[in-house]
Amino acid sequence: MSSVYMPIESGLPAYFLPMLDDKDRNDLYSKAIQETISAFKVEQGRAPRVLDLGCGTGMLSVFALRHGAEHVTALDLNRNMVTLASRTLACCGFPRSSYKVVCGTIKDAKTRTRTAFHPEQPFDILVSEILGTLATSENLYEHTQAVVPHMNKFSNVQGGVYVVPRKVTVTAGLYKFDGLFSGSSEVHPIKQAFDGVLPLMDGNDVILMSSQNLSFPLHLMEPKLLGAEPTVIREDSFRVEEGKNSWVQKELCGGFKNITADSVTLTGECYLVLEWTATLSEQTVLKNTVGQYQQFDIRNSHARHAQWGFLFGRVGDPDVQLQLDSVMVKASGWDKGVPRIEVKKVAANPANPNKRARLEDE
Repeated sequence: MSSVYMPIESGLPAYFLPMLDDKDRNDLYSKAIQETISAFKVEQGRAPRVLDLGCGTGMLSVFALRHGAEHVTALDLNRNMVTLASRTLACCGFPRSSYKVVCGTIKDAKTRTRTAFHPEQPFDILVSEILGTLATSENLYEHTQAVVPHMNKFSNVQGGVYVVPRKVTVTAGLYKFDGLFSGSSEVHPIKQAFDGVLPLMDGNDVILMSSQNLSFPLHLMEPKLLGAEPTVIREDSFRVEEGKNSWVQKELCGGFKNITADSVTLTGECYLVLEWTATLSEQTVLKNTVGQYQQFDIRNSHARHAQWGFLFGRVGDPDVQLQLDSVMVKASGWDKGVPRIEVKKVAANPANPNKRARLEDE
């Protein structure tokens, strides 16, 4: 059975304040919504009707109206968020006829529930920021899927619909964190605490934990990416085929994928970190990656980590200095919420550097 994330129906989630303080996120969403609305006006010759799914405080609805939407419907299951969104839009001075704030969710027309909302007119643009630590952990794909039957489809648009984001990509990368794991013989108190909460691998399975939930700022621990770029393990494209009322989903998660690493540096303790990027529009990409955090000032990096952070787990063993050429990664079980991550280590062969020996178990 699928483990679908459902937002709380009241109260203010702890991550909301740092999320609102994430200037990079806010600016990129504003830019992408402006680009999408501008493209819609040029291609369709009119102003769009927009749905803000999971509107929260109403920030994306404000962006849409400021950038020229004809009408915005702001939808959220949390009644306190709906109240905040209503006040936000009213304080911004938009005509009351230009927006509607609704407490509920969009369900299939056959499903009549207390929270079901059934639009009277189809929407032209869908905007949403249902993104979590893993991007997919708040089930952006599943929740937006219910909206597709209520969206206008356009034959002259790539993908058939206007949506922000267009695509979400999850990657896996190998890192060392030299600021914390320096190999010193001294017992570092943070390191000692870290060892107590993050277990070693269970056979070939990486035990994933959230840096956010641990309040563990990996981005401040002198991260070093080992080897090539992180490898893609899942990719969701939000597009439809002609005549269809569902997303065309593409998942790059079948079989083992290789993460090439430098056999000199990949020794002992290293970590698999799951990162993601969201292609908001053709020109705008939002990144929740270790490298991106390094580009932020300290305030923005803390805000980003407090709302999302990373899922990560040990791959190397701190007590074993094993030279590796690469790590093979396989992700499965996405319907369970947090995927199962299996790894196979490929050891360097000192007698013959051109020949590899795969280590199925450590």
